[in-house]
Amino acid sequence: MYLRPIAARDFRAYDFLQDSVAFLDDGTLAVSFYCKNDHPGLSRRGGTPGSEVVFHSVLLDTTTGSVRGQRTWGNAGNWNALLPLENGSFLIQDNEWVKIYSVKLKEIASKQLEVPGDLWPRFSASPSGHSLYEFQDWYDTHRGWLTRIDVLDPATLLTKQSKLTPGHQQETVSDNQVVYSPTVSKDSRIRPDALHLFVFRTDDSGPVKRPELFDQSSSTAKLLAKSGCESATFISNAVLVISGDCPSLMLIRSGEDVAEINSSEYRIGGQIRPSSDGERFAFPH
Repeated sequence: MYLRPIAARDFRAYDFLQDSVAFLDDGTLAVSFYCKNDHPGLSRRGGTPGSEVVFHSVLLDTTTGSVRGQRTWGNAGNWNALLPLENGSFLIQDNEWVKIYSVKLKEIASKQLEVPGDLWPRFSASPSGHSLYEFQDWYDTHRGWLTRIDVLDPATLLTKQSKLTPGHQQETVSDNQVVYSPTVSKDSRIRPDALHLFVFRTDDSGPVKRPELFDQSSSTAKLLAKSGCESATFISNAVLVISGDCPSLMLIRSGEDVAEINSSEYRIGGQIRPSSDGERFAFPH
């Protein structure tokens, strides 16, 4: 049974549910949600026992609407996620575990999470599903928040490359880039400045000291500063969408504004869902 959020704690729990609707391939849509645990005194798939809510996914045929498969992953917790990868496979983050499954719900790889930092790690996949990233946060009394970016092998979950950066959150990723909002203070709070976007490139071609995505004097940066938008999302390796709690949606390619959707009467949300081929995307309006 789908758990409809009512209390403040329910809405906060849903904030941790990543990619609640995701295309695994052209014919399969994964819908993830929380549902009531009929046996809250029992542990579900290695999770902490006693939870009244579990993390559940249903795989739907996009042509017929029929159910291809479904699975209860474990107890609801911080950073539950289902992320689509290439060839129909997907990542599941379920509390202490992260696993890769095929579209037929066969387990491919798994690892138990370590939390060397101060927060649970989080994951993000590129629109093509070819690249997978892990982010871990530490708070340093002298340098403030720090974030380590790990580039993972999507087939084995082994780390291929790591980079320690100033603290950030609200990341969006392509096959070879991570765009993020930096932490703007060195106190114990993480406060992103959504209009000041930094970039990490896996080929190390980005600036070392100030890896800003846009020159702050450029026309694009000035346009974003006036927009009031709060988030960025890659819909392909070349196109970045800027939106989030603002009346516009901007498509950015090579640092230039290439298209814009304006809707002065509405607030456009920041939850952009691209197709794996990068040709289409959906957003709340």
